[in-house]
Amino acid sequence: GDRLVLTVDSALLFGLGRANLTPEGRDVMRRVSSALNETKGRIRVEGHTCDLAVGPGGEFRNTWWLSTARALTVLESPERQGMPPERPLAAGYGEYDPIAPNDSEPNRRRNRRVEFVIEKTRRPADAL
Repeated sequence: GDRLVLTVDSALLFGLGRANLTPEGRDVMRRVSSALNETKGRIRVEGHTCDLAVGPGGEFRNTWWLSTARALTVLESPERQGMPPERPLAAGYGEYDPIAPNDSEPNRRRNRRVEFVIEKTRRPADAL
């Protein structure tokens, strides 16, 4: 009713444990950004990971940092294509909002995702 969620498998956008877009990920984001720019309302970009630990000495302190970095990376694409900067928000959930148990690689892959939550814009009168 008041929101639409578009889920993208992180493997389409990033290498495992990485937050920079792959060449294929840049192409996916060009298409997603074009579609998002046609919508109205606020867009929350949510990064999610599985429960696999981020390696010591790596680029990210933990899965929360990785998921947030991914959300911020993805957020840049719609802005480059002209989306007003007040529309998108970024959130990182790390491993703490799984959609499947982290008990197998197929389930972990489902949990490694980026979600675009498009929320209907509310007018002040609607809030009463």
